[in-house]
Amino acid sequence: MQAHPGIVFRPGPTGRRAALARGPDVWEMMNSFEDRGHVTDEEVEYWAKALELSTFDVHAALGYYSEYTKEIEDRIRQNDEAAERGYAAWLARQGVSSR
Repeated sequence: MQAHPGIVFRPGPTGRRAALARGPDVWEMMNSFEDRGHVTDEEVEYWAKALELSTFDVHAALGYYSEYTKEIEDRIRQNDEAAERGYAAWLARQGVSSR
């Protein structure tokens, strides 16, 4: 946490996750950006306002992401896969194929 001010770690069913001290998990924040490798100042300002965060908070998430990219990308991928499984299960309950 000293290396990344504004970042805390929260426990949860999927393990310890990096999060903004006053906001969402870092993976959730980073999932907001289409091109996580090239975030513009305009995007930082937009997401800070949209999520009621400071630009410091958004930069904190970006800083953590830049050092722990694999960790955050793995969380995003796991969430996407869980959403796909949930959607497929819902479709199956409706009697609709997901393919």
